[in-house]
Amino acid sequence: SCLMSNPCSAIETAFHKVQELIIEADSEGKVHAQRSGTTATVVFHHMRERNMYIAHVGDSRCVLAKHQVPGSAVSDGLEADDSADASGSASLASPVFEASALTEDHKPQVLEEKARIEAGGGQVRFDGVGQHRVYVHGQRYPGLNMSRCLGDLKGWKFAGLSCEPSICVCPLVQSPVEASAFHSSEAEAAVKSINFSDDSGEASKNSESLRHRPPASSYSSGSQSVGSRMLHLDADRLLLICTDGVWEVMNPQEAIKICAREALTDAQAATSRLTSNVWDRWV
Repeated sequence: SCLMSNPCSAIETAFHKVQELIIEADSEGKVHAQRSGTTATVVFHHMRERNMYIAHVGDSRCVLAKHQVPGSAVSDGLEADDSADASGSASLASPVFEASALTEDHKPQVLEEKARIEAGGGQVRFDGVGQHRVYVHGQRYPGLNMSRCLGDLKGWKFAGLSCEPSICVCPLVQSPVEASAFHSSEAEAAVKSINFSDDSGEASKNSESLRHRPPASSYSSGSQSVGSRMLHLDADRLLLICTDGVWEVMNPQEAIKICAREALTDAQAATSRLTSNVWDRWV
């Protein structure tokens, strides 16, 4: 499928193709993916459509930072990284951000995920220290604390793990006036109209052979895991994408606060500051 003409289908196909490549590389001894794998989160900005597509498997969460006007009702409970500029007033150099997740972690205790796991020969067990994990029924592997991933082929074959991405379609609007003209029903209609077949109208046979789907009722569009969320360009300023190595030691609001000082002017400095803080918490 063409990324520009059918983004959701192209992104979904790409995830399945990566899984195929992992299977091939594992069979040739180039990688060892029977009990190892990865999460994945991808963001595609379709400038012509003015949409952003966020696709993921696993728990590498994508977090949105919404700029709040200091002193507003929403910002009262939030802290700026720097409280004021040289003039004594808050500015974009000292932003106040409200953080919210744009992806939902794929966890095995979620009812729809658990149903697919059990239907695929797996079971979900609590490990006694805070995590639910996926196992092949009656076995002690793979023990993953996520329900979707790339790789981890034993769990994918025998324990109901899935490489099927969830996709969030985010229309980008410039202002509250434009947002009010873009009704949620229109966004919903756009999501429901997404065509998940390839350009010839036939579903990819290779992708079809890789599917491990939860019940259709858990999806927003047909058999696909698709939702929508409107983004306001005048307020939604940052996207932060991190692995669970970050999210296990801090919440989204903490992470955004740590990044706020440099984020709008130097993304690399902001991420370096965040990773240094995360490292200190782990060690």
